[in-house]
Amino acid sequence: DDFLTATHRMPSSNSYTNRMASAIALCAVAASSRRALVSAFSTPSTMAAASTRTTRPSSSFSFPQISLSSSRLFSTTEEVDPGVVEGTDLRVLKYPHPSLRAPNDEIADEELTGPGCEISKIAKEMFLVMYATNGVGLAAPQVGINKRLMVYNEHGDPKKWMSEVIMVNPIIVEFSEASDVEQEGCLSFPDMGGDVERSKWIK
Repeated sequence: DDFLTATHRMPSSNSYTNRMASAIALCAVAASSRRALVSAFSTPSTMAAASTRTTRPSSSFSFPQISLSSSRLFSTTEEVDPGVVEGTDLRVLKYPHPSLRAPNDEIADEELTGPGCEISKIAKEMFLVMYATNGVGLAAPQVGINKRLMVYNEHGDPKKWMSEVIMVNPIIVEFSEASDVEQEGCLSFPDMGGDVERSKWIK
């Protein structure tokens, strides 16, 4: 599940912890995830990343920490492969497309500023694809962009755009010991599904 995540995992010597963090990340980014994630804040179209990252101390941006809960579990409609989506050339990739296994680059501050901001354009088009799938979240690698970027809207409804969230270089910094198991699938793996264990909340 590493190749579907745009989320950086916490370093740990505990393999179970790493697997759990990876599973949590997949839940956050899979376009066909059957569990909608809930934002702990309501800022529209928020560009979010953990403020504890130590590899970019000179960043001029101040990003909030976000708490997500899996308490609202199911999408209201079945996710579908939309094929061609009006307004974008992005398409949902299918395994074994090489982009699904490629490393995902950290997004530099320069890509977040100025007129015609590339990341803003990509995020807008990712929302178009996400809504066309009837999904609640989408990771950039799933549409062939190998960057640590994801979008989600807990409602999966473009009319509720105030709930849209954009995550840039997200990092899992904390998660609950309590977990649950649900059946999940992914549009990049058609006609496949399986039980996935996840923490009940992450930060």
